[in-house]
Amino acid sequence: MKTLADDRQKERQNAFPSPAVQEDEVRNGLMAALGRQSAFWGLGKSPGEMFAALYLAEGPLSLAQLACAAGVTKGAASVAARQLEAIGLIHRIQRPGDRRVFFAAETNFWVAAQRLLERRQKPEFDESFRQVRALLRAVRQQPPSRHRDHMLERLENLQSFYERLDAVVAMILHLGPQRLERLISLGALWLPDPDHQDP
Repeated sequence: MKTLADDRQKERQNAFPSPAVQEDEVRNGLMAALGRQSAFWGLGKSPGEMFAALYLAEGPLSLAQLACAAGVTKGAASVAARQLEAIGLIHRIQRPGDRRVFFAAETNFWVAAQRLLERRQKPEFDESFRQVRALLRAVRQQPPSRHRDHMLERLENLQSFYERLDAVVAMILHLGPQRLERLISLGALWLPDPDHQDP
């Protein structure tokens, strides 16, 4: 027969779930959230889920552990790990005497953002910018017409955006993670408080 003590014990369990259950819920929730984000950016769910598992882990994880956490094969986990490495969100760790490769999450997101922005210098980005400039030169040499003027306006608009974006990225890289974080924190003081409600 249930007693008052039993009811109170059940209330305590509901209010303060066991650490294991709470940890699983947090990890699974973050994996689902970041999996959706990485899928949105065209990477699939696995990279986001693996990063979430690594980010909450207390130490580096092996490829097999990452595959198990994300529920994918080791081959799929290897592909996702390379994607995460390429954008600076994880890095490899080699333990002495252990042939396995371990991975750790980058916990400083400002550093990760800087590494991602540095990728703009890769040849494919430079080639894209070069092609737009070449197209712009070619259109400017065509005889004036409504169609030519329309293309010229669109290409000039795109070229202007590229140049300004590249200048902003160069400025951010010059500042470095620490100064950039301070600058953004200072700028946030001028933004409206999202919790503030006008009377």
